[in-house]
Amino acid sequence: MPKPLLPDRPVTRFERSAALASFVAGCLFALLLLGLHLVEPEFDPTWRFVSEYALGRAGWMMTVAFISLAISLLAAALALVRHVRTIFGYVGLAILALAACGFLARGRLPDGPDHHRP
Repeated sequence: MPKPLLPDRPVTRFERSAALASFVAGCLFALLLLGLHLVEPEFDPTWRFVSEYALGRAGWMMTVAFISLAISLLAAALALVRHVRTIFGYVGLAILALAACGFLARGRLPDGPDHHRP
């Protein structure tokens, strides 16, 4: 018998806050990325990596965008963890956490590991 899709546990105040934080941080990421497209039009996202914005004059915006995306993913995982019951659900949570770690690492190293500052 398939498991019900709706949670049978009540949603806690912490889970609501985590879901709201995930939404707000995700919206911040989208707004920052849109802003970067307007501030630095010389970067064509159709054939270049979005992370190359971190190398431009407004690189701090891409750093903040990466960190906000990491916060969004971690907050989503925290909001969902109590409701996951299957192995695929736990794998999904692990992927969310791993992706958040990757975006956080990219936000901490905007110039890349090979970049040497004078």
